[in-house]
Amino acid sequence: MSKKAIEISFPVAELDRVAEIESYRKEIYRPIYHNHKWWAQRLGSVFRAIVIGSTGDEHISIFDQFYCKHGTNDKIVLDPFMGSGTTGCACALEGREFIGIEKEAEYVEIAEKRIAYWSQQPKLPVE
Repeated sequence: MSKKAIEISFPVAELDRVAEIESYRKEIYRPIYHNHKWWAQRLGSVFRAIVIGSTGDEHISIFDQFYCKHGTNDKIVLDPFMGSGTTGCACALEGREFIGIEKEAEYVEIAEKRIAYWSQQPKLPVE
């Protein structure tokens, strides 16, 4: 199994410049996705670099790929703190594979019902 790009290097200096700009005006520079739960401490630019680095092979440059469009249709989404299953619902709508982990039984039950409902809805087109 080949290594992932994040295991080889991480563009800390380059991301520092991007993250500094993003942190000034979050209402303007916020990415289209929303980071929640324990990712909430990280800026979207850092989260994006982590995703690119952990899904790209060791031969890519994370920062060179930073502004490129990336397909994630073949990736499995993991939510280690699932809560009520919002991420799972989004995955159901897009027809993506999802693994959710939640320690509270009542939230697992809520998430299962919500995800089951959204799994029955028409799928959103995904590029």
